[in-house]
Amino acid sequence: MIEKLERRLRAHASDKWPSCKAITVRGRGAFAYVDAQGAEDEQAEPLCRLRYMGSIDNWEFAYFTWSRQTYEASVVDSGLPFGTPEECFDAAAFPMLGAH
Repeated sequence: MIEKLERRLRAHASDKWPSCKAITVRGRGAFAYVDAQGAEDEQAEPLCRLRYMGSIDNWEFAYFTWSRQTYEASVVDSGLPFGTPEECFDAAAFPMLGAH
């Protein structure tokens, strides 16, 4: 499932986020940790954590906060604490990668 999630996010980023050079997804239990590399970055950095909710289209969302060095529960643009992988990526990527 992690490979499928990573393919989806890479395809989404290549279409919507031209400043994103690379995406890496690591799985651990029910969680997927997403790292992204911006055009100006030397390496990928933590972006968000997704929690599997029983469907490849439905993930709980937490973004990485640099000030606290941890993942914090958050919401996607709809105001819900879960969404598609693409919605979660967009919510986390905007501060890091800028407008798309």
